[in-house]
Amino acid sequence: MKIALASKSKTKEAVVVNSISKLFPGSTPIIKSFNFEDQGAEPVGEEALLEQIINSINKMKVEDSTADYFVAMEGGVRETVNGMEEISCVIIEDKGGRRSMSWGVTFPIPEVVAAKVREGAPLATAVDTTYSTDDIKHNGGFVSLLTNDAVNKMDLYFQPTVVALSKFLKKDWF
Repeated sequence: MKIALASKSKTKEAVVVNSISKLFPGSTPIIKSFNFEDQGAEPVGEEALLEQIINSINKMKVEDSTADYFVAMEGGVRETVNGMEEISCVIIEDKGGRRSMSWGVTFPIPEVVAAKVREGAPLATAVDTTYSTDDIKHNGGFVSLLTNDAVNKMDLYFQPTVVALSKFLKKDWF
C-alpha cells in the first residue's frame, strides 16, 4: 500500500503506519513524505484549514500520481465564544479521487498565546516564546504541554486518521 503523506513529521508518519496496521492487518504501508507545511500564519477557521489540506493533497497528486492514498493532516485555530481553540483535520483521498475527512478534538488556547497568534505568529512559535519550550510542534505538540503529556500530538491525529480511513475499509457502505 503506497501512501503519499503531506508531512515530513515522524509523528504523522507513525500515525499513518499505526492507523493502517490497525484497520488493514497485514498491509505494509510504504510512505513517501512531502514537505508542504507553511511556516507562515496559522490557518484561521475551518475553511482556511481545509483549503491548506486540500492544496497539499493536490500538490502530492502532481508530485506522485502512483500513490494508493494521499494523506494530509494539519492543525489550525478558530475563534469561538469561549476564545481561541486549536483545531485539526485529516483528509485522505484514494487514487480514484474518493475523499474522506475527519476532524480531531479541539482544545482551548490560553489568551496570552492566542494574542500572539492573532498578531500573526504561528501557534508553535507563540507557545515556544510564551512557555520557553523548544520546538513544541515537533516535540509532542501544544496539547502535550497543556495536558502534562496525558495527550500528545500522536493521540490527537490517530483517531481522526482511523475514522477517515474507515470510508476505505467499508467501501461498500459508502
